[in-house]
Amino acid sequence: MQVPNPVMPWDFRHRASQKTTSQPIQPQQNNCDPSYPDFCLTKNSPDLNCRDITQRRFRVLPPDPHSFDRDGDGIGCEK
Repeated sequence: MQVPNPVMPWDFRHRASQKTTSQPIQPQQNNCDPSYPDFCLTKNSPDLNCRDITQRRFRVLPPDPHSFDRDGDGIGCEK
């Protein structure tokens, strides 16, 4: 079996030694709408249609406030 992206043991150990736990990781402020995980569309943005954005064929999760996924298959702006 071949590993697609092998990491040499010395590289793995080097990366592991560089990680520090002295400072907790702070979550970033995220103002992106979770209904569209493939790109950032600001929460509470004005009503948009597919012609208003450049993205095509992206994942859409409920509740889909902009109704980009008209046929309900989880893919927005397909046509």
